[in-house]
Amino acid sequence: MVPGSPRCVARWAVCPRMRSSHLPGGERSRRTALPPPRGGCRGCKHDTVPMPYPLALALTLAVEVPVYVVALRAAGLLTGWRALAVAVAANLATHPLVWAVLLRFGSAYWPTFAVAEAAAWLAETVAVFLAVRRDAVLIALTALVANAASCLAGLLVAWP
Repeated sequence: MVPGSPRCVARWAVCPRMRSSHLPGGERSRRTALPPPRGGCRGCKHDTVPMPYPLALALTLAVEVPVYVVALRAAGLLTGWRALAVAVAANLATHPLVWAVLLRFGSAYWPTFAVAEAAAWLAETVAVFLAVRRDAVLIALTALVANAASCLAGLLVAWP
């Protein structure tokens, strides 16, 4: 497990350093599921996110933008450059907000992650629909596929 991963931050953390109690002198007992010691676990940064923001944004754009562009062009809803611009704008509008929510409510990472991703999906659906003004079902499905693909890619990159 990677120190600083969301798993490391949970109230009853499962990070290798958090799985054991920290005793004076650096000794550790082998008991598990102990609350973190005061001041946190030594050596863990305790971020609530598994990777740096620029990497997460780049990965999101690399995965989601092609999905949007292919779907919007194949359906004849937008031309190439306009589809690209709409996809990038929708992601740039939602990604920082999702990131901020995950940083703020990281102690309940997975429930927060699910709610934040669902909200991002809905927001991207609305943003793209406002640019296209037709075929809401296709746009919603495209946003769902794009967000699911970027979530999967992020999880694959974050947890080796």
